Amino acid sequence: MLDFISNFYKKNNHPLARESGVTEILDDLPADNPAMALEELTHWLLAISNAEGISLKERVKRLARIDQSGQKYERALRRQYTDASRMHKATEVRIWNASFDFLEATVNAHLRCVANLPQKGERDDQDIAIVIMRALRRLDLQAHWLHLRYRPVPPSLWERIFSVIQLAEERALLHLPVTLNSAVKAQTSVAQEMLKLLMMSVAAPEHLTKMQIDLAHLLTHNLAGTFCWERIPNGSTVFHVDFSKPRTPIRLTKVSEHHFMSRCFGSGEAVRALVVGLKQLESGGVPVTLGAIDFSTYQREDLLEVMAHLSQRWCKMDVCNERQHFDKRHTERTQVFYRINVVHSFNFLYEQLMQALATPPAFAIDNEENETESWVVENISQMGYGVTISSLKEDWVQNHTVIGIQPDTAPWQIGVIRRVASESVENTQAGIQILSNRPHAAMLRPLDKEMSIWETAADTQTYHHTPGIVMQKEPPYQNEESLLLASGSYQLHRTYAMVAGEAKRTIRLLDRIHAFQGVDQIIFSDVRSKA
Repeated sequence: MLDFISNFYKKNNHPLARESGVTEILDDLPADNPAMALEELTHWLLAISNAEGISLKERVKRLARIDQSGQKYERALRRQYTDASRMHKATEVRIWNASFDFLEATVNAHLRCVANLPQKGERDDQDIAIVIMRALRRLDLQAHWLHLRYRPVPPSLWERIFSVIQLAEERALLHLPVTLNSAVKAQTSVAQEMLKLLMMSVAAPEHLTKMQIDLAHLLTHNLAGTFCWERIPNGSTVFHVDFSKPRTPIRLTKVSEHHFMSRCFGSGEAVRALVVGLKQLESGGVPVTLGAIDFSTYQREDLLEVMAHLSQRWCKMDVCNERQHFDKRHTERTQVFYRINVVHSFNFLYEQLMQALATPPAFAIDNEENETESWVVENISQMGYGVTISSLKEDWVQNHTVIGIQPDTAPWQIGVIRRVASESVENTQAGIQILSNRPHAAMLRPLDKEMSIWETAADTQTYHHTPGIVMQKEPPYQNEESLLLASGSYQLHRTYAMVAGEAKRTIRLLDRIHAFQGVDQIIFSDVRSKA
């Protein structure tokens, strides 16, 4: 009886210790809410990384089931993310964070398993290679999500990628053929998974739309069998990576440094396959050289552009730089893709600028209906941006609308929509002119001596704390200092006390030089004190 009780208390009651516990967790996931499902799986991945009393073999098995279950939810969110050229910032952040956090958790869990693996010869090399490849695949998806958000891969992620590659090299597992999916029965290797990530990183994804980045990622995976990896440069290698420097791989040159921590790689026969596929597609056929891809889900123009882009970026000669040297329009308008935050409410933009000054606004702002939107810029010039966004049934995007623009985490800019053209029922093209790169919030109050008795009453005093946005003299955007004020909130030729942070000025509003949608641009002058 005592033996039975002691054995009962020694039993591991962790839900992941039993196979049936993992099944219950996966069955309870909200199938109609991929973001919530990934958030729950992230929790269980963290739990399995820290769970005690589970053998390494069982930990790897549980991890594989949870990871495989999350793949379909991650793909669903990725499709939603790439299809939308315009979404509310809160929605975008939740989708991106849910996917990236899940991948981060599964990478950490795999790397912990890798750290606990026994030395070579004590365990089957196939099992070790499988864990390393799964970690590399999730690291590749993390880099892909960063590309979709037009962010560079940080050095911290490159350090992890390089550490996994070096571990595979030390154990002589780089070229070991492994079958990851028994249903597909296609073999791969650590080197092949590694080259998918590296070749995509040198493909300059910032010059493609989100849908094109996803297509380039798919083509890179299909062509991975043709890529090459060498310790020293040869005729087929084009790029090199330095394990001692956690950064994006760069193109080989005559002065490239080679040492025991550097490796070389290239596209192999991939460029030839892309060129042949490009000719087949232009002649109306199906590009059979690119593997089994369902091309019906992509636009023909996107296919042509991505195939041409990859072939130019991966070829031995740096064709793109040579073409830009002779492109007369390159200095006028540059095709580059990155994400910006956009707000169209004057009050909400004022609130954001006040937060930058660490000063609470002097009036209440209702911003529930003025959520920040996330757009993708397609091209830039010295004076503004060009975007293509999804059309809404009742859209606020109109000519002469003043907007706040924040490129990722940079300071806010002020812009105005100058051109709106409906490309189709679904999409709208817009041209944005920059008004100011350095705006700051200010509060205006009419001087008491110019106010009537009714205006100076205590219960109406806060009504005259007028929000304004100061745009400094900043050629070529502004040739003189001016103010943005909400229409009807001010009186011309009146004297105001203007407070911006700790700076105080007395100004007189002179004239309205531009009338935008609900916002006016006013020039003013400083009023000197008689004393």
